[in-house]
Amino acid sequence: MFRLRKNSGFTLMELVVVIAIISVLCALAIPGYISWLPKHKLGNGARDILAQIDEEIIRNTLGNVQSDKAGCFEDQYLSTGGQIYELISGHDRFVADLRPLLSDILVERNAALGLCCHPYDICTELIAREAGVIITDEKGNPVKALLNITDNVTWVGYANEDIKKLVEQHLREALLKYHLI
Repeated sequence: MFRLRKNSGFTLMELVVVIAIISVLCALAIPGYISWLPKHKLGNGARDILAQIDEEIIRNTLGNVQSDKAGCFEDQYLSTGGQIYELISGHDRFVADLRPLLSDILVERNAALGLCCHPYDICTELIAREAGVIITDEKGNPVKALLNITDNVTWVGYANEDIKKLVEQHLREALLKYHLI
C-alpha cells in the first residue's frame, strides 16, 4: 500500500542523487557541444563582408568611435530568441541577422552558408512587437516567413522607432553597396 508522508517533499539524499545525475549528464554533453558549435557558426567565407557592413553602420550612425568606448559588440548568439530578448530588455539597441543574404557570395567563394535563422526561431517577434521592439526584413518590411524548419530568414531588429530612424538608412545603403538587396 502506498502512503503519503505528512511532510511530502524531497529528502537531502534525493536532491544529492539528482544533482549528481545532472552533473554526469552535463559532463558527457559539454564536449560534444563544444565540438559542434564551431561547425555551425558563420565561417570565414563571408565574415569580411558582415564586418564591413557593421563598421559602416557604426561609423555612419555614431560617427568615429571614441578610443575608450565600444561602438558595437560582435556576438553570435546561439538563438534568435536570445538576440530578441536582448532588444526587449534594452541590452541591445540594434541587431541584424544578415547571413541568408550572403548565400550567393558564399557559393562564389566555394563555401557553405551554415546555420541560419529559421521561421520557428523568429516566432519571438510577436513578443518583441508587444514590447515595442521593431523587427523587419532586410528591406524594412515586416518579416514574413512560412512556418517550417528549412527556410532561412533574414531579420533586422530595432529597440524602438527612434533607433530604426537612426540606423535603417545606413543599413540599407550598406546592403545596396555590397549588392545584398
